[in-house]
Amino acid sequence: MGRLPIIFPCTPKTITSLKRRSYTFLPPARSRGLSLSECCFTEIEFPRYHRGSVCYPLVSSWPEKAKMPNRELIISPGNVLSKSCTWRKGNESASEELYESLRSCIEQQQKEIQANICTNGNIVGVITNPDNSDDEITESRQELKITVKLFIYSLNPDDILSAIKNSLKGVSADYLDSVVVSFAGQSGSTPLSLDVMQKVWTTLEETVESSLVKMIGLCDVDSQLFIQLYEWAKMKPSIVQINLASCCVVPPELATFTKEHDIQLLTHSDPINVLPEDKVESLVKPFQHLVGEEGNNLNWRAKWALRYQIHVKCRGVLASKGYIASFSTV
Repeated sequence: MGRLPIIFPCTPKTITSLKRRSYTFLPPARSRGLSLSECCFTEIEFPRYHRGSVCYPLVSSWPEKAKMPNRELIISPGNVLSKSCTWRKGNESASEELYESLRSCIEQQQKEIQANICTNGNIVGVITNPDNSDDEITESRQELKITVKLFIYSLNPDDILSAIKNSLKGVSADYLDSVVVSFAGQSGSTPLSLDVMQKVWTTLEETVESSLVKMIGLCDVDSQLFIQLYEWAKMKPSIVQINLASCCVVPPELATFTKEHDIQLLTHSDPINVLPEDKVESLVKPFQHLVGEEGNNLNWRAKWALRYQIHVKCRGVLASKGYIASFSTV
């Protein structure tokens, strides 16, 4: 029994070429109930046998389907304080405001999403809403205070750096005054560990060293873990946030430590998990059918989400507030 080379993906040209050589082509896609676009294999050799003048491939086991590259979608709705944000009622929670701003942007930018998919293949670009720009801000950068709260679901350093860089693009600035990180992906049963915090903190330190961020801090971490990280860190945390909804009283140990080390101790009311799975599924549903033939079978997850705020220092006015979020296929 000889060997018959068969080449995938199986384009019509390939099939025609095989037939010209008197080979009968048996597409594995048909045998497995798959479309030809799902067969992304390279050169594979199958046993063959002859029946008259026709050569048939004998396939005892089909190769596994090649893994498709991950897709990533970054949504940047712009300034939610803009008059064009008609969905705002003024009393939304942070989670509701984030969701509504992303949903509105996705609905309005369907054509841009489709164009990005067609242009970039498996990588979907940054989708923005040009109606919600910050053109009304006329003050110089020195007159502004730009802060970011970053909710991370991925601990990958590249994803964290991507979030920082996209926030800089979103506010049209070359540095941020502060970034506070919330471990949104650790809100389940798995407790946050010092190792995880150190891994993320190392990346944050790099942003300070490269002058992308001036001050860095943490949100909703155990007092002992925060103290241990502070003592370990090269770049010390300047800010720590605690949620009074889950902690009615500031832990005395943390209050004393922050006072002794001149650390800003702030409170907040944001949920830890700002983008739960049901919200992610709802957001990606409108464009699932645009992402290739496999779009409806892809599982999407949040990689990170952030909220930026731009204050005018001298007047204490909130000039702009916006959200940016990144989603990727699993």
